[in-house]
Amino acid sequence: MRSRCGTYLYRLADLPRAIEVLTHALTDYERLLGADHPDTLLSRNNLANAYMAAGRVAEAITVHEATLADCERVLGADHPGTRTVRDNYAVARTAESSRSSWWRRLFNIRRREH
Repeated sequence: MRSRCGTYLYRLADLPRAIEVLTHALTDYERLLGADHPDTLLSRNNLANAYMAAGRVAEAITVHEATLADCERVLGADHPGTRTVRDNYAVARTAESSRSSWWRRLFNIRRREH
């Protein structure tokens, strides 16, 4: 339930509250399902996306890197979830290198499409 609330807040662009709720949701998933469960990996990806949208690019990259490594190990390199995390990680790395508002707009467009 927290994950859905966090995603809803993220879509409303209430990013500070979204990050708080998504952080609690991730803690719940890790405690109840374990760090390698697919739902936990998805929760980590959602938190990284919220960090990215909030301009906390370094934190987004850190979470995406760890999540991508775990997705590749647990789900496999070609799994749709792994590909999604890989794409999100690439967007974060590109934003880090450019730091331009153009990339932030691109990320917001991609977020609305999904």
